[in-house]
Amino acid sequence: MGMNGNELVKPLGRGANVPMGIDYANQKREAVNLGFYVTLFQILVDNHQMTATEVLQRAQEKGVLLGPTMGRVQSEMLGALITREVDILSHAGVLPEMPPELQEAGGAVEIDLVAVHPG
Repeated sequence: MGMNGNELVKPLGRGANVPMGIDYANQKREAVNLGFYVTLFQILVDNHQMTATEVLQRAQEKGVLLGPTMGRVQSEMLGALITREVDILSHAGVLPEMPPELQEAGGAVEIDLVAVHPG
């Protein structure tokens, strides 16, 4: 209570619209799921019984959907991310001295990302 008798601290829950809060949380959850492509990866955690043929068919369908998206992430994001990491490590003195060939090229490096698949 303040000097004039007014409440200085009030509970937050007074008259709160709980469904609105739940809707907001669900919207945020959906945004995260879309951003991380959760719906495309759900084939890996499906619980109902499927035949081997059905599993292969669904995996192929997901691969068709994921291929362009993951290719774009790999080419546009990972290349820039790796270049930035190399720059940070270089400026911090963590990396060994640059080989003479790279020094002659002015330190310009082209990094090619290669996906390695097991089997």
